[in-house]
Amino acid sequence: MNSRTLIRELSQEIQIGLIKSNGLQCLCDESNECLENDPIISIHFNILYNRIKPYLIEQPQPDKEKDEKRKKELEDKKRDFLYLSKDFSVDLERRYWECLSFELLPAIVSGDKKNIKTLVVSLLSDLIDKGWPIETLFKWHEHFLSDKNTSKYTFEKNLHFMFRYFSNKSQEFEVTLRLMGSNKLVELGSYGDFIFTNNPCNIAAKASKKFTKYNDYICFTQIKLSDSDFLSAAINAKESFEQFVDLLRFDFEPSTLKIDQVCHVRRLVDDKVELPIVKTIVPNPNEDINHSDFKSFIHDLITVSKKPVIEESSNRKIRGSIRQYRFGRDSDNFKDKFLNWWMGLETMCHIGRGDGIGEIVSHNVTMVMVLPYLHRLLLDTIATVKYAEIDWHQDLKSICSGKELDEITVDDLLEIIHSQGHRDILLESCKKSELMYYRCDELFNIFRNPDNLVKKIKTHHNHLLWHLSRLYRIRCCIVHGSDIRFRLSLFTANLEFYLKQATKFVLTIFSSNDHILNLEEIYSRTTLCYNKTIADLSNASAGKQEIRNAVFASITN
Repeated sequence: MNSRTLIRELSQEIQIGLIKSNGLQCLCDESNECLENDPIISIHFNILYNRIKPYLIEQPQPDKEKDEKRKKELEDKKRDFLYLSKDFSVDLERRYWECLSFELLPAIVSGDKKNIKTLVVSLLSDLIDKGWPIETLFKWHEHFLSDKNTSKYTFEKNLHFMFRYFSNKSQEFEVTLRLMGSNKLVELGSYGDFIFTNNPCNIAAKASKKFTKYNDYICFTQIKLSDSDFLSAAINAKESFEQFVDLLRFDFEPSTLKIDQVCHVRRLVDDKVELPIVKTIVPNPNEDINHSDFKSFIHDLITVSKKPVIEESSNRKIRGSIRQYRFGRDSDNFKDKFLNWWMGLETMCHIGRGDGIGEIVSHNVTMVMVLPYLHRLLLDTIATVKYAEIDWHQDLKSICSGKELDEITVDDLLEIIHSQGHRDILLESCKKSELMYYRCDELFNIFRNPDNLVKKIKTHHNHLLWHLSRLYRIRCCIVHGSDIRFRLSLFTANLEFYLKQATKFVLTIFSSNDHILNLEEIYSRTTLCYNKTIADLSNASAGKQEIRNAVFASITN
């Protein structure tokens, strides 16, 4: 999300009027933080931001006011908030991309890494929202912006060309999908803009024989549409056709209808053809789990299920969560994946007191995710320096008890961070990658200071809470048949990660602690542990030991 997409979401939610007060508070807090830290807003949209900021901090709620005079004042403010959000959204939709394109190069030239990071994140968010697939964006970086491609054109020229291309209007494409499993579709002739045929026209010679192969249970459908690139056109055509598949399977076609992953896409302006492969791949890193890891997971699950002290309802919830994960994994579209994975979270985390499903689930998941956050940051740093094969200085080896680079632990990294000389040596080794140096330097400064660490934890806590609030609203849109105003691939990826991490967390707690009885106790202990961690780090005498305790925070004493 960036400033443009957040204000658009806020404006839409206020107009619809169904968002609950806690959900609106989350959205306003998230918007305010983003706007406050966005250099594009401070340079180009500061007047509108200053006008809407008081409402982002405190939303007018006339429904809770009993005094009639005060209620009318709040109703006027609520209308003002609505109109401001609409005006702001319109202005951002009109100019934000142009301003972003204009400000990025000066930021790069200035070397202001914080600004560069903020602008690049906003840029990627904008492109994804406009429909550019992640796969395309990664290819563009490799093709135009990597060091190996600066021999003919400079980085600046490549960047300008890339912005011009991304700023182009949508192009017209013709997409051909290969359908398998039905002999009834050709008789239908068409559905909406989709045309069914046994002999598709305009098929390029380079299309594989497998794609053009025909039998009684294979046919083709073609549609013309406007889109940003070949892959995006194929994705959107396939997603649109899946709505028709729902109708077919309802009361017409008893057999399962499959859509080939290979799509034939022709750009109408020049007849260029590509054959993109469309897979419903969740954009999360693949974890290489070996037989030993899987056996350990099975052992934990069996151990938990056989423990007589654990309440049966908690066992059922864990099993139900894992089952919903499987349903989501086996689904062929992001909407079904999203709904199944949210149901998995809801099954396991809708426990305790709170104002509705969304608030309870969001709170419990946030607590479970934030507690191991610091440990995960250091583990990721270790993985990065190992992958980069940095120079492992003898002094670093000495402070780590003689360990080689591939043997170091989180404890070892903490020792290096809290020793100024060793920290400088490690950072020097990280200079082989400017990004790695920037990230490590930033992180090490945080882990050396308890106050900075508190700020880091609270920021992550807020981001989780805000995002889970959004995921719950998406869940409600799917369940109630409302319009979904987001591209679901990345949100589905977030949801998968939360579900897997929460499931592993509770299994680990149950398998290693015989005295913990149920899920409610786990979530309650997690909240208490979070509060204690923040309090200990906030103490004026907090130091190295409190930082270590925060990294290895445990819900048991």
